Amino acid sequence: QAGFQCATSAANRADFVQATKTRVETYGYDGIDLDWEPLADSDHDAFTLLLADLRAEMPNTLITMPVAHGNYNIPTDRTYFAAIARQLNQVNVMTYGMAGTWPGWKSWHASPLHWNNDRSTPMAVDISVDGLLDAGVPAAKLGLGAGFFGLCYTAPVTGPVQALEGATMVGDHLMSYAHVMTDFYSPAARRWDDQAMVPYLSFSIAQGTEGCTYISYEDEQSLAEKAAYAKSKGLGGVVVWTINQGYFAARPVGQRIPLLEALRIGFLE
Repeated sequence: QAGFQCATSAANRADFVQATKTRVETYGYDGIDLDWEPLADSDHDAFTLLLADLRAEMPNTLITMPVAHGNYNIPTDRTYFAAIARQLNQVNVMTYGMAGTWPGWKSWHASPLHWNNDRSTPMAVDISVDGLLDAGVPAAKLGLGAGFFGLCYTAPVTGPVQALEGATMVGDHLMSYAHVMTDFYSPAARRWDDQAMVPYLSFSIAQGTEGCTYISYEDEQSLAEKAAYAKSKGLGGVVVWTINQGYFAARPVGQRIPLLEALRIGFLE
C-alpha cells in the first residue's frame, strides 16, 4: 500500500506510468494487474488517476485488478469498483482463503461456492459475486478466484462448521494442492459438502507435520461447479492463486496440471 501511495503521488505518478509502459513494451506483456492491497477509501482518488493515465498511455493493454472477497458480517460499499470498471478489462474477486480461526468463527472452507447462512462462517463465492454485481460491476468483467491451495485445521476440528476450541490453521503456500494430494489425500478421507459445493479431507488422527485433522481444498469437481456457476451468472473468467501450487512435476506429461485442465474444460468447453 505504501509503495502505491508513493508511486501515485502527484510528484511521481507520471514517471511510474512511463516506467510501467516501458516494462510492458520491453517484455511484451499482455497487460497489467493493479494489485493495490489494501485499497482504502482514501486511496480511491489516487487509484482512479493512475488507472486513467495508464489507460490513456496504453489503450490496447489489458488492465485488471483484484478485489477482496465479501463478508456477510461486514457490509461494504462496492460502488467504486463499478465506477472504474469501464477502464478495466477484468475485476477479479479473490474468492479463496475464506476461512480463519478468528473469535466468533467456526471452521469453514477455503473457497465455498455457496454460503450456509451461518454468521459464524460469513464468506462464500456467491456473497462476494452478488455484492459486486449489486454494486454495478458488469458481470462480463467480473472474474472468480480459484485457489490452488488448501487450509489445514488442527484438532479438535475434523470438518466444516465446527467449534474451534483452540484449533489452529495453516494454509496458502504451506498447503499447496500438490502437497495436499501427495501427502494427505486418500479416498477414505475425502468428503463432499453438498451445500458449499467443495471437497474436504477429514481425519480422526492428526496427519503430517502440520498436524491436520481437517483440510479444505479445491479439486476438479469443485472447479467444475464454479465454472458452471460463472457461466450461469455471465461472469467473464477466472483468476488463479497460484498456478505453481497445482503443478505435479513427477507425473507424466499431460497429467501435471489437473486443476488448470479442469478450469479449461469448465470455462472454455
